[in-house]
Amino acid sequence: MCAFAGDEAARELAMISRTRRISAGQTIVTEQDSLDFVGNVVSGVVKLSKTLEDGRQQIVGLLFPSDFMGHIFSDHSRFAYEAASDVEICVFDRKAFETLVQNNPEMQHELLLKVLTELDATREWMVLLGCQNARERIASFLLMLLRRSLQTGCPKEDLPPNPTIRFPINRKNIALFLGTTIETISRQIQSMSKANILKIVDGNTFQITSPGRLAKIANHEEWLEDYPV
Repeated sequence: MCAFAGDEAARELAMISRTRRISAGQTIVTEQDSLDFVGNVVSGVVKLSKTLEDGRQQIVGLLFPSDFMGHIFSDHSRFAYEAASDVEICVFDRKAFETLVQNNPEMQHELLLKVLTELDATREWMVLLGCQNARERIASFLLMLLRRSLQTGCPKEDLPPNPTIRFPINRKNIALFLGTTIETISRQIQSMSKANILKIVDGNTFQITSPGRLAKIANHEEWLEDYPV
């Protein structure tokens, strides 16, 4: 948010902001908890989850560095926020932030873009969970990590031929996010390694040796222009 604020708004943001560091596994906000702050993820990954009446938990989203967390103009959180890894977040007092946003059209515009981007991502993920098999889901997750690591939108010539990605959360959380099992994730990773789609560097790090084939499995054909099969 600071990048899109004018000089005066940036000074006000600095006055109402503070940095928080949370260890992996710690809850930041519980469901229906009073929400007196909003903020940006600086480092690490935050998971959003919903607990069903029977106690089952579903991860409904992951927030990466630069993602906005919290809900302005709302007193309570609809989801639980938990540190999926060690995280650092820059938080703002919610009431003061709301006032600042109301007086700054540039910040309103940026927030709207973030909300629309999040809505698009949610719709894509609904399609993924509803229509794709386990292999396609895992490929889509790897592709999502690849997109974040490359910061989608960079010129084609800047794209590395064999980019490296790393799981930012443990496999239990990945399985919850994808609606599958840890064993299935491991099996599919091994299968993709044998097919020379990726190379296993260690248990959490992978070099994508064929991004085009990964995109084809994930049914994201738009990537094939930059990474042909």
